[in-house]
Amino acid sequence: MNADTQLPPETSRRIRAVHRRVRRIVRENNHLPYAMILALVAAEIRKFAPELGRSLAPALLRAWIRSARRLSRSADLVRAPAPPPPPILPTGVLASGAPILRWPAIESGVKDLLARQVLTWPEFARLTNEARNTAFSVARVITEGGIESIQTAVARGLAEGTTLRRFAGEIADAGLSPGQVETVFRTQIGQAQAAGMRAVLDHPAVASEFPYLAYHAVHDSRTGDKVLGLPCPTHLMMEQLGIQGTNIYRADDPVIIKFSPPWRWNCRCHVSPLSLEDAAAAGIREAQKWLRTGIPPISPARAWG
Repeated sequence: MNADTQLPPETSRRIRAVHRRVRRIVRENNHLPYAMILALVAAEIRKFAPELGRSLAPALLRAWIRSARRLSRSADLVRAPAPPPPPILPTGVLASGAPILRWPAIESGVKDLLARQVLTWPEFARLTNEARNTAFSVARVITEGGIESIQTAVARGLAEGTTLRRFAGEIADAGLSPGQVETVFRTQIGQAQAAGMRAVLDHPAVASEFPYLAYHAVHDSRTGDKVLGLPCPTHLMMEQLGIQGTNIYRADDPVIIKFSPPWRWNCRCHVSPLSLEDAAAAGIREAQKWLRTGIPPISPARAWG
């Protein structure tokens, strides 16, 4: 990491303190549903470190909670009775009326999606791969107005949360087949979510806490890994091309940046942010040494390394 992105020691210490509190909450309440644990974690962050609320995103909290649950199960801990959880309010506020947390990953994803230039499919097909990252198009939809209405529906679905069935109803006039609707839904929302997560992970306060990513493919007959002659890895291969032949990559590794899901139409893969502790627990030797010595590696491990 560049010197100008290093966090002040006090900020770094506070982030790690929040992470420890999250692990404690999960350890004491692991028998509760995920939504209740998330509410407890959100309330704790707001009370202990409200200044960090805008830097945290749902995916990052899920990574913390998932890691803590895994460690808690492996240790077979004996837990005391859990206190009753706070109410989960649909308005996104605590009972006092104060905001719980914003979701900057979703906000950034919606912003990225709506900023993309609407193009007809022939225009989109002539773009380079890099230029396509700034455009929005849908095959077999002829007019820009029709494409723009789909773009709006995707953005609304991402911002408010939606289902494939509801999305299909909103764009019923587009004349797409059920398979095409699913492709648009999965790929476009996935791309927007990935852009939002990347924006959050690039924040110095978050990047220092989550230096690794874990790649997860869907293991079924729809992964497309049987397609031959492709000049790039397959989805399942990405789970074995990371550090030490694992699915774990440095977050700034050009490989995981290039193949950050969804990187093909209908790609259902996803990545999970990992803390230094998570990577060390997964057996990554670089992370274990880093955690033991407190000294970041001079030459970070890369994919295929």
